Amino acid sequence: MEHDVFGCFVTVSPLDEFQNIISEFCAGSIADMCAVARPASAPGQKSPRQAMTLAGLITSVRPHVDRSGREMVFVKMEDGTGWLDLVLFHDAYESNKSLVSVGTAVLAKGRLEKRGTSVTLITDQLVGMDQPERLYESILIKLDEGVGLDIMKKLKDLLREYPGDRPVCIEMSESGSTFEFRVGWSCRPASSLRRQLESLLGPYSVFFLKSQGELSGS
Repeated sequence: MEHDVFGCFVTVSPLDEFQNIISEFCAGSIADMCAVARPASAPGQKSPRQAMTLAGLITSVRPHVDRSGREMVFVKMEDGTGWLDLVLFHDAYESNKSLVSVGTAVLAKGRLEKRGTSVTLITDQLVGMDQPERLYESILIKLDEGVGLDIMKKLKDLLREYPGDRPVCIEMSESGSTFEFRVGWSCRPASSLRRQLESLLGPYSVFFLKSQGELSGS
């Protein structure tokens, strides 16, 4: 009701309960990222697009049809520091349609584009605050030297309980050298998987990795 009356959240923002998630995946607020967005290097030239994830509450949705007659959508998202326009072209809209709804708190991943004073996030992916692990790109597991076959079997069985599409790499040390190799299947990087792996292998043995080129909070 605050937002409907005042156009902003006066007391408590729906995003407050997700601050830990936001700080992990986002390099800053909407206002921060819009302030540092790079302008075009020459008049009429598009600005370099900066890959990043931003968090916010969807406050408006405007359906549109592209030149090929396909559905796309323009979304407005805000986080209490400012607002940002998101553009989801057809493929991105089809993949994320279930989250494109007013009042939904999301993590929006894409590339920031600045033209003049206007800043837009060309959005590839929306993720609900209940599934932030979908933003991870891969899983890295570090094994101690001399790990036994029984542990390796348990590791294999555990990974197979979480089928998914994220590649899994294992890093092992032996005789002072470190080797990294890709296992033969992919997994879903769920929080419960991380807990079970650390219970089996010890703390700081499992890393869910984000995209290399993305600006993020960690």
